[in-house]
Amino acid sequence: MSSLSLPDAAKASWGFLWRLVAALSIYALSKFVLRAFTIRTRFRQLASTGIPMLPHSWLLGHLPIVAQLKKDLPPDISFILFHGWLASNVKKYFPDLTEVPPVVYLDMWPFLKDPVVVVFDATASADFMSSRTLQKHPITKDFLRPLTEGLDILSSHGELWKKWRSAFNPGFSPRNIISLIPELLYEMQVFSDNLEKRAGKDGAWGSVFQLQADTTNLTLDVIFRASVGNQLGEQSSVSGSPLKLALLDQIHEMEAGGDVARSFFKAGFLPWRRRAVARNNRIMEGQLLPDIEKTMTTGTSDKEKITLLNQALKSVEAATGQKINSISSLDAISSRSVICNLKVLLLAGFETTSGFICWIFKELQDNPGCMDKLRAEHDEVFGTDADQATRLLKQSPHLLNSLPYTNAVVKEVLRMYPLTFAIREGTPDYFLRVPGSPIKYPTDKFGIWDAIGWTQRNPALWPEPDSFIPERWLVAQDHHLHPRKDAFRTFGLGQRNCIGQELATVEAKLALILCARKFDIEEAWEKWDAQHPHDPKYTVRGQRLYPAGLGTMHPKDHMPVHVRLRKPKGAAAP
Repeated sequence: MSSLSLPDAAKASWGFLWRLVAALSIYALSKFVLRAFTIRTRFRQLASTGIPMLPHSWLLGHLPIVAQLKKDLPPDISFILFHGWLASNVKKYFPDLTEVPPVVYLDMWPFLKDPVVVVFDATASADFMSSRTLQKHPITKDFLRPLTEGLDILSSHGELWKKWRSAFNPGFSPRNIISLIPELLYEMQVFSDNLEKRAGKDGAWGSVFQLQADTTNLTLDVIFRASVGNQLGEQSSVSGSPLKLALLDQIHEMEAGGDVARSFFKAGFLPWRRRAVARNNRIMEGQLLPDIEKTMTTGTSDKEKITLLNQALKSVEAATGQKINSISSLDAISSRSVICNLKVLLLAGFETTSGFICWIFKELQDNPGCMDKLRAEHDEVFGTDADQATRLLKQSPHLLNSLPYTNAVVKEVLRMYPLTFAIREGTPDYFLRVPGSPIKYPTDKFGIWDAIGWTQRNPALWPEPDSFIPERWLVAQDHHLHPRKDAFRTFGLGQRNCIGQELATVEAKLALILCARKFDIEEAWEKWDAQHPHDPKYTVRGQRLYPAGLGTMHPKDHMPVHVRLRKPKGAAAP
């Protein structure tokens, strides 16, 4: 029997390899085409029932409409603005209608692996968000999986979600957050001190800087201290802590593994991505574990411990009767869940709140009358010496509840700039229903997406929707400005609403109390453009500052500003 020569063997090996590659490519392409055909067919079937539909392409679905959004608005615009953009272009896409339909089906395959049904009707949105039968859509779990393995309260469901949501709820209660204020004030004071260093001399404007860079460091320090009771020191770090750098790189990896990539590969399939994800998790957990073990060793009965982790462990002990004195005393799933939940709290704690604080200063800059009212309220509650507010709040944290106008400012910004959006997984037996309509809108195999970018600026729900009017949160219930029930949904509704809403609003109020009377903070685009002369100067409604980013609403270019010190009230003129 003759054997193959070496060249022949090499040719055979290469031939086999090419056939394998070709077979895998054909398989992947066939799977892709079949998925596209299935989704496109479903949309044609929906259209045949008489439901108003956007113009739909067999080849591209609704991607041309999304491309038009990017053409009409800056390419880095937050997709949350799609809702308002579609409502303003209703005659173009729904010629027979005068307003956007209450429910709109959207096919963005393969940029979203599942089609979505966008809910513009406020009542229908409130219903699906409050439903106990609908779970978070897998897109949330897929995005967070590299960080949390699906063991966190944002993406898990069932008994795992119930256990840890119940465990963390007490820590995020208004009472517990108020008790954390003396600790959080330290981080707020560092933020104020850093702003003072950025101010010019003798009341002059300082150099331009990105406000969100500072608020990101602030909110990371706050959520870390609130979670484990220790200082991260991000605001004092020159290069960034290992925890922050690993978390930011992990976010980059999570975004890189988007739905287009997942159409062909499983998340984490590429070896270099798997190594980066593992490295980042190893660094973050190495930073967190000493504080976790310290909390457990000290004991959850320690009355001085009022951290989010301590309160969660107290709840677990009360529910199970098990004494927790180390991470190893928990079962494998629970020990991983503790770590993964702390990581997701860090992510959620800074990713949304850092931008939220920027939008507050933006609106107060544009509405100086509102800033005057806010400062007057702070003078009345804390006295005219702005530097005394920290001392008074440490002594009496409940003074934070004596600021109705400040609270109204915070809520009005949250209305205009929702932090994120809700998306649930449709089911065969759940249909969207709109008051006054006989149509039952199917949701099976769709993500159900709340059109919060429109409903919180819908003139049918909000008089003068694009105007900053904090007073709408202070008027009587029969006043025309008073918000309608369920029209405000920034933090979601129902059992899966945002667990961190109390902490986020407290952070914003503390930032205003320490900074609004001491500084003027103003956008500084001329100075920014001088440093970045070749960057495009996009605008939205004539504004250089607009919501940008892939997920959370980030201020464009992280909000370039400059700062000046205000003359203390009652001080003599120079």
